[in-house]
Amino acid sequence: MKKLILGAPSLTGKDANDLVAAAYKDAAFPMQLKVTNLVARPLSFPEIAGLHLKPCTHGDEATVVVTVPNYDALQRLASSIEQVAELNHSEAMLEMGVFDPDAVEAEPEVVAADATGLADGEVKVEAEPEVVAETIALTPVTGKKHQ
Repeated sequence: MKKLILGAPSLTGKDANDLVAAAYKDAAFPMQLKVTNLVARPLSFPEIAGLHLKPCTHGDEATVVVTVPNYDALQRLASSIEQVAELNHSEAMLEMGVFDPDAVEAEPEVVAADATGLADGEVKVEAEPEVVAETIALTPVTGKKHQ
């Protein structure tokens, strides 16, 4: 089974629509795709019914199986993923592959959308930057000048 990893084209050097076309243009539709969130934030894409993903930190809950009705819907999804990935500076945002409930999960061929020179099948997933919250003490506004 071929899996695609989609992310920001400015970081990967590859267009998500081109990757999807190469992998699924001649596929039979409707098709079932297994989609996995690779980032630490929830993702939802209205192009495909039921495509609501929990963050990657939620283990198996970050993966769903959805039915893609036609090739056009898949291309619209790829465009949306690309746009969200660009806005979030994400090199690897989402992984997708054809779902076959009868197949034994073997090590899939991975087409990584990155320009890092990784060997075939290797995937570079960088951790999201740690968010540090700061508490700022505010003084009430009294209309008096501080000296």
